[in-house]
Amino acid sequence: MCEPQSPSAATVVVREEKTMSTFLTRAELRELTGRARKLSQIEVLRANGIAHFVNAAGWPVVPRAAIEGRTMSVPRQRWSPTHGTPKHTA
Repeated sequence: MCEPQSPSAATVVVREEKTMSTFLTRAELRELTGRARKLSQIEVLRANGIAHFVNAAGWPVVPRAAIEGRTMSVPRQRWSPTHGTPKHTA
């Protein structure tokens, strides 16, 4: 027969730690914007001035720092036809 554990017995607490992604999840974006469709989410983000990018699939990508109040710097590079091409010298 099994004896019940005494109250003084050591208990192991298992805590599930979530690793925070650099970007908000789609569920978090849905909660933040109140919208499920990607175009509607982008409209809400723009209207509220929340920094975001649009990925190749058309979904908004919001850096977590944009809503946590942390500063972030995003280098802006404009495309030019000569950018990144080797310069020829004669």
